[in-house]
Amino acid sequence: MGTGERGRRVRQTLAVALGVLVIATFTTLGDLGDPVCYEDFNDPGSGWDTGMGDTGLAYYRNGAFQIRMTHDDAILWSWSSCTSIPDTFVLEATGHTRPGIRNAAWGVIWGIDDENFLAFLITPFGEMTVLSMRNGKWQPDIIPWKKSPAIDQGDGVPNTLRVTVYEDLVDVAINKVRVGRFEIGEADDLAYGLLEGAESSGPGPVSLEVGSGWSVGIAAGSFKETPVELDYVELAVYSLP
Repeated sequence: MGTGERGRRVRQTLAVALGVLVIATFTTLGDLGDPVCYEDFNDPGSGWDTGMGDTGLAYYRNGAFQIRMTHDDAILWSWSSCTSIPDTFVLEATGHTRPGIRNAAWGVIWGIDDENFLAFLITPFGEMTVLSMRNGKWQPDIIPWKKSPAIDQGDGVPNTLRVTVYEDLVDVAINKVRVGRFEIGEADDLAYGLLEGAESSGPGPVSLEVGSGWSVGIAAGSFKETPVELDYVELAVYSLP
């Protein structure tokens, strides 16, 4: 490797390290101020995507937003009615599986549309992942399924997920514990798992351009046993300075 190439890689490494320092500062803020969007799902007319699809259905019910999965090995999502999501933001959501249901996943999505987004999912038995879809096709996992001690386990037990997007860096946390970090950018860039001590199966491509005009939402996934039901009880989006 020549001197020029070495210098370029050093600069890239330094830029990522500085970005990690910045995003760590933001994700430890105790007070994010007032949310630019807040949803407690008490108003069935608040504008979330509802209805039945090939893999399940989504609807408001008893002060929660419920997704019911009726097809094995599938994922279903619903975009929020939140508009004007800032380029740099924090997304938080609290949810849980319904009592008696363990074989399911739930979480949040953020992206551009139904064919270009990322999904941060957990299970009630203590596993997590970050997935990426590009032009309607699933890409290699950004963070492959792995155990996380940050998850409060058990069916019906709530957890709070947080996604912090700061320029081209993403920080993911569960119950205020950081569990992953990666970089996003142009379609030919890669997302690198930057969490200290994390096992990596290699970088996965991320499809989203920074500042493309974000949308946010929630998602649920099924495995080998259906139907499964999941409740989302709160979601908020905050703007970062």
